[in-house]
Amino acid sequence: MKKYLACAALLLALLCTACGSRGEDRPPPNLTGAWVQDGWEKSGYYQFAIIRDGEMLIYWYKPEERSRDLYWAGTYPPPETGKEPYEWISETRRSEHREANRFTLVDETKTFIYKNDELMYDVMMSHLKMAVSMRRLEDLGLAPEDVGIPASWVPEPAPSQPPPSSSPADGTELPEDQTPQSPVGYLDSQTEAEPWTPPPAPPNQLQ
Repeated sequence: MKKYLACAALLLALLCTACGSRGEDRPPPNLTGAWVQDGWEKSGYYQFAIIRDGEMLIYWYKPEERSRDLYWAGTYPPPETGKEPYEWISETRRSEHREANRFTLVDETKTFIYKNDELMYDVMMSHLKMAVSMRRLEDLGLAPEDVGIPASWVPEPAPSQPPPSSSPADGTELPEDQTPQSPVGYLDSQTEAEPWTPPPAPPNQLQ
């Protein structure tokens, strides 16, 4: 009997190790893009998220008013392996988003989990904790405008191969106006999409 239990335990350990190894061997998932809260189509108030360039932005969206309010602006460290679940701690990126937020106190950090193509985290509303689950728009067959996201906010999917250099042959850099802009400038409540103008830097920042 003891020999049987020992063999079963060894087999279980080998299976667990194999499963973990397969996760490590998979390429890391690319979470860049636009996400929307599950059940958005039945709700008059839901969240969407933008992940790009090491940052993540989450907004509340009210379809009736076509208004957007920033909920979270923080860092996003991309996964280095394909192991799931992938959990990370997002740190508050900008102090201004505390002033823009009207629904809840903003913590210094927030925990997110990615598993089985879902993005998960908790939201506190009126002292109640609500579990939020999001899916990528591409997986749902949705366009950004379908869920209230301006198309200009959504980054292009990362290519599997490095794209050819778009710089001129002489090596000069492209003008700044040809560089994609980040939607992080939309920190306050927004209505329909407008061209983003970076806010002026406070005087005490130029030291």
